[in-house]
This record gives sequence, C-alpha cells and structure tokens, in this order.
Amino acid sequence: MASNMNMRHPTIQLWRSILRWTRLMPKAQSDYYRRYAKEHLVNHLDEDEEDRIDFLVKKGHEHTAWIVKKYSLDSSKLREVVGARSGLVGTDKDPVDAPSHPGGGGGGGGGPPD
Repeated sequence: MASNMNMRHPTIQLWRSILRWTRLMPKAQSDYYRRYAKEHLVNHLDEDEEDRIDFLVKKGHEHTAWIVKKYSLDSSKLREVVGARSGLVGTDKDPVDAPSHPGGGGGGGGGPPD
C-alpha cells in the first residue's frame, strides 16, 4: 500500500498544479478544464502500474503546458494568485517548462489534442 501512495504523489502534484493554473483563466474555461482534469483523474484512480502512472503524469504535464500556452498564462501572475508556496513555478515541475504537446496548437477542440 505504501508504494501505491508513493506512485500517487506525482499525480497529486499534477492535480494541484492544474488547479492553480486554472485560477488564471476566465471562469468558463477554468470550470471546463477543472472538470476535464477531474474526469481524467477519476478515470485513472485504479492505475497501479508505475510505468503507466508515469506515462499519464507526463501526458498530464504536456497537456497542461499546451493549455498554458493556448491561454498565454504567465507564471509571474500565477505567483501573484497563489503565491510562491506552490513550489512548482520556476522548477522542473512547472508545466510551462514541460515539453510542448507534439500535436502543436491543436485543431479547435475544447481540450488538448490526444
């Protein structure tokens, strides 16, 4: 059970990061992406393979980076909204520094391209 909790830690960090970034969005988009992220989190709660969890967390960071770029969200504003206590802004876990989505800018869909 303890190893399962260790694997979940990056998932919780990603979830918190997404919630922080959505605070910078207009309300309609914020609500949409919060629901989108929660739906995907809930759908994968039963994952227990470490490689699969790592893959999903990496994909989550890529999608978050895509959304941050799509809405031109500024990490300095994130610091103003949630403060530096988040621990992710300006670090290697900051979605802005994550690799961009391989699909590019996406083709008009509501969520990030898959």
